[in-house]
Amino acid sequence: MKLLYHADPHVLEAELLRRVDAVRRDDPLAAVLVLVPTVRLGGHVQRRLAETGRARLGVEVAHFQAVARAALEAAGAPSPRVLPKRLLERVLAPSLEALPRGHGWRSLVRDRPGALRAILAVVNELREAGIAPQALEREHGTRALAPPYRAYVERLGDLEARGLTDRAGFVAAALPHAASWARRFRAVLLHGAYELIGAHLDVVRALDRGCEVTVLLPAAIEAP
Repeated sequence: MKLLYHADPHVLEAELLRRVDAVRRDDPLAAVLVLVPTVRLGGHVQRRLAETGRARLGVEVAHFQAVARAALEAAGAPSPRVLPKRLLERVLAPSLEALPRGHGWRSLVRDRPGALRAILAVVNELREAGIAPQALEREHGTRALAPPYRAYVERLGDLEARGLTDRAGFVAAALPHAASWARRFRAVLLHGAYELIGAHLDVVRALDRGCEVTVLLPAAIEAP
């Protein structure tokens, strides 16, 4: 894996386009993957490729979930179904209801039904960041969330046996197949990943085993 970084994202975008050009100049039919963290950024990169007149044939722009889906499909592996938020709320709710009476999280959801969605968003972020339940138990500020989070993860584990999961679980299911899928590319370029942690980092590492990944990181890093 290679890391290129610059504080100015426009400089990194120019470098991204230059590298795509360099690969295609050597082999006009070479497959290139541009990995992005969001659908919105993916659309922007596709527009920039079109605006600058660069040939798009063979250049794939995809976010992490799309890459996971493609790797599963190419391997012919079972593709778990990602549950929508309303169903994930139903997975989480019993974990909160099981808390002792007077517990802050239980009271919050009882008094403010909309809080369940907010708590689910936090739980999803923990899952995608690769945070295990025991990690919350070790930190004083997050111990209150540790019991329902552990129960939620356990309930998801039961559902995964039936082919149902969340976004983090979907990515995890694709990891064993990512390296094989990545071998079809001449270059893999990661663009715009401000927070390269958890499930996203796992995908990058898995792809890197099949085709070296170049990470264009928007950051200012001072030399020691």
